[in-house]
Amino acid sequence: MDFQFLEDFKKISVKCPPESYISKNMQVFRWVFDDITDERNFQPLFYRNPKKYLGASDWEKCKGLALSLFISEDFAKNRFYDLKDTTCPIAYKVLGTNVAKCDITENDGLNEEPNNIGHFNHHPVKNHDYENRFTIISKL
Repeated sequence: MDFQFLEDFKKISVKCPPESYISKNMQVFRWVFDDITDERNFQPLFYRNPKKYLGASDWEKCKGLALSLFISEDFAKNRFYDLKDTTCPIAYKVLGTNVAKCDITENDGLNEEPNNIGHFNHHPVKNHDYENRFTIISKL
């Protein structure tokens, strides 16, 4: 697969994405801003907040180069409100203002297994065209 952030993967010493990640066909959910073409919507945290990764392990950098996705709208909303209330009071400014959904395919990248809060990391391929494929479905 020709990954979107391949040049950054080459700068770290761990296998990124990890061998355990797999491709899947599934419906996914993500936080986005009001304008679906806003460049922040499909940028990983590593790009949006590079200072956070100064001194981070290569494994943390690999995770920071992934897009955060959720397996349901409810999981996405619950995690957003949890972060807003505990560690990120400015969540609406930095994480998004809406939930959007998309059907990803096996050709879109590699995914980790979802965790108990419905979140998983997704390493997209180049030219994934998510700006045209994600649809805003609800406000946060």
